[in-house]
Amino acid sequence: MIVDPNKIQINDASGSDNPSIADVAIRYVNKLPHVHYTALGINIVAYAECSEPEKWLLHRFVKDGPWTRLESGIKAAGVRLVYDVDKSQLNLNVDVGTTQSLGIAEHECIVLNGNYHTAATREKAVEELGKALSCFRDRQAHFFALVNILLNQ
Repeated sequence: MIVDPNKIQINDASGSDNPSIADVAIRYVNKLPHVHYTALGINIVAYAECSEPEKWLLHRFVKDGPWTRLESGIKAAGVRLVYDVDKSQLNLNVDVGTTQSLGIAEHECIVLNGNYHTAATREKAVEELGKALSCFRDRQAHFFALVNILLNQ
């Protein structure tokens, strides 16, 4: 948990889909209802192993044209997608990265970073953020369904 004057950040790097992190956040917001909450972000990160992620991203998301043949050709691209999702906005970034597992060397992958941003009104912030946090499992399910579509279809 990281708290600074402008935000609180509660992280769960366990890799588990247990919603206990959302429960912690709900308890925090309910214990401090007089804080001026303005928004909530539910952040989810996924990795997909890929032997040539730059080529995969270009093939998947970039249409061939003069912009792909400038100089010595386009080498890589990242993609930012924005969706409206049930009173929140999903900002999804798809890019090239690396990941490492315990005992396994670092390897290339596609990194998918999602942020479900929910704005809150001053008058009903605790209630609105509580509702948004109660959607944590739904956000996870939505994110991984979308990732499946982006990567496999």
